[in-house]
Amino acid sequence: MMKKIITFCFFTLALLFGSQNVSAQSVMEINNTANVKANALKKSIKFNDKTLEDVYQAYKLYETKIASLNKNIVNDPQMLATEKQNTKDRLDAKLKELFTEEQYDVYKSLNTN
Repeated sequence: MMKKIITFCFFTLALLFGSQNVSAQSVMEINNTANVKANALKKSIKFNDKTLEDVYQAYKLYETKIASLNKNIVNDPQMLATEKQNTKDRLDAKLKELFTEEQYDVYKSLNTN
C-alpha cells in the first residue's frame, strides 16, 4: 500500500513539473514574439527606447490574450473571431496612444499589407 502511495505522489509531482514547463515555454514564446514585433516596428517607425518598451508591453498583452483565446477552445467560432478582433482593436488603441499621428499612420499602413 505504501508503495502505491509513493508511486502516486511521484506521478503527481511529475505532472506538476511538466505542466509548469509548458506554461513557462508559452510565456517565453509570447515574450519572444512581442519582442520581435516591437523591434520590427522600431525599424519601420522611428521611436525612442521608452516607446519601444511600451510597444513591447502592448504586444505582450496582446499575444497573451490571443494565446489564452486559442488555448480555451470555444465551440462558437463567431465568438472567438469577435474576441480576437476586440483584442486587436485594443492593441491598435494602445499603439495609437503611444505613437504620434504620423507614426500611427505608418503603423496602420504596415498592418494593411
